[in-house]
Amino acid sequence: MVGTILLEWSQCEESGDVDWKIVFNELMPERSIVVWEASTGPKDGVRNDLEQVEFVVMWTIPFSELAKLPKLRAVLLLGAGTDHLKDLNTFASHIPIVRLVDDKVARDMGAYALHWVMHYHFCFDQYLRLQAYGVWRKCPEYVDRSQFAVGVMGMGFAGRAVCDALLAMGYRVLALSRSGRGYKSVQSFSQEHINLFAAECNAVVNVLPLTDETRGIVDASLLGKLRPGAIFINMGRGDSVVDGAVLDALRNGRLRAAVLDVFQEEPLPPNSPFWSEDKVVITPHVSGRPFVRSSVKSVVDNIRRLERGEQPFPTLDRQIGY
Repeated sequence: MVGTILLEWSQCEESGDVDWKIVFNELMPERSIVVWEASTGPKDGVRNDLEQVEFVVMWTIPFSELAKLPKLRAVLLLGAGTDHLKDLNTFASHIPIVRLVDDKVARDMGAYALHWVMHYHFCFDQYLRLQAYGVWRKCPEYVDRSQFAVGVMGMGFAGRAVCDALLAMGYRVLALSRSGRGYKSVQSFSQEHINLFAAECNAVVNVLPLTDETRGIVDASLLGKLRPGAIFINMGRGDSVVDGAVLDALRNGRLRAAVLDVFQEEPLPPNSPFWSEDKVVITPHVSGRPFVRSSVKSVVDNIRRLERGEQPFPTLDRQIGY
């Protein structure tokens, strides 16, 4: 008997009208799909089916519930992040936890970063202000893209996509990662050389995962070492940033602008000072929105690998936290 797939519904609802379950049924018609409602658990009448679950596709189902599934072979996440997982140390170590990597999402993240880098590099923010006053005025000539250094913090699938987008437009690209491993023509730095990295940057794009090492990594010390008037773009995790340090850097002129897509608390509370800061652009965690069909295909590809006895990709390294 072919095992069942357990699909968490709450995360899927964020993707609009396309039904994840329908797409799973199209790509894996041989397997039945059991839906788990985030607020209430499995839908009525399917609890007996849980005994046949081999694969869980989820975001927030408690590990205490997963431990009750006797035939569970793997957990496949509906996103790349893992910092939201609770009680991970209580979950069976032999069961792989597979992060979601979707090339379409990665390319969108690259496009998001490139858009905002070019927005400020080409002074579009200033032209928008002048337009509001009916003023026709050219801004001073900007530096060539090859001389405008953009630092990318994090070199996972999203970081590499951001680098690719910037390189394709001729920007000078630097990268900061845990290992400092090189990538194409990018100048790479390990995290122990973060100050050298920061001193070169006209703009910084953060796509780091959240770990004990990266929590609060964007602080007053880092921001103070950027080139004056730098741009900060956060697409990684809100908890990687010290909010007060970003606000101070904007107000004292060290930062020219900040584009923030992720926050320590989401939705961003109405009383957050970011809302009223005119040098801040806020987007509601949309830099890497999932595409249902390509995301489901990525999950299904990993299930097929597991069926063949191969290793899924990428799996969570529980020691380093991503």
